Amino acid sequence: MPITVTHVTVGAGQMLRLDGRIDESLHLGPTSHDAREVVIIDLTKVPEISSHGVRLWRELVPALKAGYLGFVGVRPQLMAQFNSVARFACGGELLSFFAPYTCTSCGHYQELLINLREQHDIVKAQTPPAVTCEKCAQPSEFDDIAEAYFYYAAYAPTPAPPPLARQILDNPERRGLPFRADKDVVENVNAMWLSGSLDKTVNLKRLLQGLEGVLVLLADGLDMVSVEGLKRLQLAVDGCPVPAFLARVPPVLASALIDNPQIVGKQRIVSLWGPLACAKCHRSSEHAIDRTLLEGLQQGSAKVVCQSCGGGLELPASAPLPTLASPADVPAEVAEYLREHHQRPTFNFGPEHAGPTNGMLGRYELLERIGAGGMAEVFLARQTGMGGFQKKVAIKRILPHLANNQAFIAQFLDEARIAVRLSHPNVVQTLDVGQTGNQYFIALEYVHGLDLARLLELSQSQSRRLPLGIATHIIAAVCAGLQAAHSSTTDEGSPRPIIHRDISPHNVLISLDGQVKISDFGIAKAADGHNSATPAASVRGKFAYLAPEVLQGSRTFDASVDIYAAGVTLYQCLTLELPFRRDSEASLIMALMKDPVPPASDKRAEIPAALSAVLTRAMERDVTKRYSSAEHMGRDLNACLDASARAETSDVKRWIQSMVGATGSGEITGSALSRLRYSHQDLDPTPTLNVRARR
Repeated sequence: MPITVTHVTVGAGQMLRLDGRIDESLHLGPTSHDAREVVIIDLTKVPEISSHGVRLWRELVPALKAGYLGFVGVRPQLMAQFNSVARFACGGELLSFFAPYTCTSCGHYQELLINLREQHDIVKAQTPPAVTCEKCAQPSEFDDIAEAYFYYAAYAPTPAPPPLARQILDNPERRGLPFRADKDVVENVNAMWLSGSLDKTVNLKRLLQGLEGVLVLLADGLDMVSVEGLKRLQLAVDGCPVPAFLARVPPVLASALIDNPQIVGKQRIVSLWGPLACAKCHRSSEHAIDRTLLEGLQQGSAKVVCQSCGGGLELPASAPLPTLASPADVPAEVAEYLREHHQRPTFNFGPEHAGPTNGMLGRYELLERIGAGGMAEVFLARQTGMGGFQKKVAIKRILPHLANNQAFIAQFLDEARIAVRLSHPNVVQTLDVGQTGNQYFIALEYVHGLDLARLLELSQSQSRRLPLGIATHIIAAVCAGLQAAHSSTTDEGSPRPIIHRDISPHNVLISLDGQVKISDFGIAKAADGHNSATPAASVRGKFAYLAPEVLQGSRTFDASVDIYAAGVTLYQCLTLELPFRRDSEASLIMALMKDPVPPASDKRAEIPAALSAVLTRAMERDVTKRYSSAEHMGRDLNACLDASARAETSDVKRWIQSMVGATGSGEITGSALSRLRYSHQDLDPTPTLNVRARR
């Protein structure tokens, strides 16, 4: 039987309960491109795992994009994987596991659950606890080699799950948090983001009193719906003083609305929120599905691209499909809000959130959390000074549950020490590094705009390729920033180049004024090995952008690694595609190392020969034939187009603003900027490939 996965949503967290053998049928269900704060994977009912299952596990678990990832109830065969398979933990924490025992008298086998939050000292000593046979009450012996079985757990730090994770762990049978509605008012739209259990506790009447404009209820956070909850929702909406609409309806609510059509009342269902599955790589993603997209998927005229393999996502045959409102019946302001707001806004709900989302941090006033990942969270902040001086900055703060992890702190501070040496118009400036209590933070230049990954998404969704001049200008600016890093020196003037090692569209920021800046030196490395907490034998980065020699472990890190990644990013800017996409991590790595690069001109005929030549040289597998410097690549990019096709900063500004305006009413509203603003979302853990690099 295929393994089954049950999802239990608790606010911004989720527990995944797996039941069955992990093999080629492994499917973790709907995962979002937006990271959850906490994901706990319960493996209590998983007795074994196959080799194919190990491979799928290492592909699918990182796709969950959890800010914090924890594992509970790990059985002996899976403990063997933690102890022997590189990256099996996928950056998560082992929280509890079962230890095997056999009775010396009657031979009865049993397993003891060990909670590492409370018993880590015992595990570190690698001394199995004494156990009495549950059948004959005689002593049982530990049924393994203690040093081998406890190896991974003994050398891992004591687990320190954040408050939300502890809430999930301490209430394992809870279906979800109590119902709550979080209100977001943008111009004429009153948006209420619903979450938790839609049950008899629902009370929306007070929130709906005195409304003006239009109401939209976003229901994707609901994890349970009862008949009493539906009735209370109906009463509230029927009494609403303004037109009301229902959006992002999850399957649990969609099924209830199909069974109880009278509940809909005068509200209209604008969109569904459900999983689209990729038949090629078996991954799923949650998407908002309006009537136009639904009809396109059903008729085969619309395609949603899988972000993992490039295949097409499909609507499951079992998906509940209530009648959706026609686009003509949806007010323009509601449609605009839904286009611009792809995830729940960050609300400060109190003690269950790790750390304040407003208030002061040192001399900085935190205004809004705009990004979070596995290591840090980022805030828009305001620095104030004498005479009314004010300046907006981005504050990158290490997550509270890692505040006592010396390895994370060292890596975090190394990033600051490396980046502060760089001062260039095409590099995000590091302004300050500080500590308040046990809170470590970096103050960065705030870039009011979006990252290149978001720009490419907009281009793809609008079927508007970047003009050749815009694409070459952006990457030429990236090359200028890289040249500054590669030419870095010590305070005494001695060369000490900095290699970024993670150049990709996510780490290229573009302001609304058209300025291009490289961000995130979180895994950067000084070429001489200084100022880096990343082990020399560990390669971190997004596989599609890693140079072949890095994957092979045949060369130490130098400027050519960043030049190759800049070439891949240029390829993506020109074609809106990566040069290589494969079904699995292993096949992707083989393609990167051995397959010829598909000519970009085959995908876009107007690419001139001179620009194709730049791409070819930047992505050469033979490092000796690749550009020797980012400066040289930038010069060729600036010269490869006719004067009439070249772009300046002002052209990038106009293009960016046209793309942003196209997502809404044609104007760049404040709400649009809040969604498109760069939020340092590249903080999510990146895949790690352990290879040996020659020195």
